[in-house]
Amino acid sequence: SGSDADNPFWLRGTFNGGKAEQKGIEMSGVWQVTPDFNIQANAFFADPEFSEDTFYPTPDEDVYIAAGTTMPVSPEEKYWIALDYTLPNFFGLDGKTWTRFSYSYQGEVWRSIGAISSFVEAETAEERAEAKRLLLPSYSTSTLQLGFTANSGWEAALIVRNLFDETGYNYISGSNWGDSPEVGWDDPRYQYIRSQQRP
Repeated sequence: SGSDADNPFWLRGTFNGGKAEQKGIEMSGVWQVTPDFNIQANAFFADPEFSEDTFYPTPDEDVYIAAGTTMPVSPEEKYWIALDYTLPNFFGLDGKTWTRFSYSYQGEVWRSIGAISSFVEAETAEERAEAKRLLLPSYSTSTLQLGFTANSGWEAALIVRNLFDETGYNYISGSNWGDSPEVGWDDPRYQYIRSQQRP
């Protein structure tokens, strides 16, 4: 369009945002339940937000993001826990057999400041729903390991990642290539492509 030709996105440059704060708390702990069993855990809680109105220039109309708006790529909570159990000299083997289970969770995050500005500026429910396509939902994943460590130093392990086959996105493309009905190409498979964690 003429607007795109007059204001190509690649000539906008890099802009500093306004002031921002991330207040929160992080806790970590280890509990040695028995000599052969321990639990490790970590929890993070935060309130990442712009602490002053932020100016975001766009080719068509400049956008202001109000103070108190959540920052992009900043989850409000993350959890992690791991359980380790060891069986020394299991079945008389010269070493230790061990198993480890870990679980992690991350809260939802906005993909970018542009995604947030689209949501802030949305005037209809349809526009807000479209902007929310760039909100990465919360996700969790689990890993199970079973291994043997010989006293001589060698080690073997069977590892199952994403044990419960959870769906999680660690990236969403900002491109909306499939939204081009004017040229006969309106394919949602190419709109805001999600990069999922491995099943």
